Amino acid sequence: MRLFIGIDLPPKIKVKLKHFQHKLKTTGTNGSWKSKETFHITLEFLGELPEDSVPILSEILKQAASDKNEFRLMIEGLNAFPNIKRAHTLWADVKGDTDILNQIRNEIHSALIEKGIQVQSSSFVPHITLLSRPRLAEQLPLLKKSAEFFVREIILFESKVIDHRREYPAIYKARLQGQF
Repeated sequence: MRLFIGIDLPPKIKVKLKHFQHKLKTTGTNGSWKSKETFHITLEFLGELPEDSVPILSEILKQAASDKNEFRLMIEGLNAFPNIKRAHTLWADVKGDTDILNQIRNEIHSALIEKGIQVQSSSFVPHITLLSRPRLAEQLPLLKKSAEFFVREIILFESKVIDHRREYPAIYKARLQGQF
């Protein structure tokens, strides 16, 4: 199973990001556009793991969520990996209570290492991928502050191809404590 841990976005945020993609297209920007259904924030990409690792991963998520309250995030700004001049991935920036987001991600990261699960060594940059292999226009529109949303759960996703399309079904959801 190809797995990753992340945060899903509310439908209204996905719609706003889809509208922004359309705005980008009108500037002449092109590449491999991500579908609205696949918009998410990746906390940890795990890659190929056996199915019997799901209970261990689920317990790690449950533990990370057990003492955390729901928190606010918003989408604002546009950036690229490795940078905007040599972009191979164009993404929307995540703002808001990123200190809580980073804390949850770091706890999960440490717990995965303790369990002997391979993790990526690159630094964590919360983002939502909009476009890969981009050919960017000279002038890009600004991605203005979106509506805030609450993160209420951490999800173990499977990444699979169904009918030639990438899909991310949820395998396990760990609920954060209520606050808002």
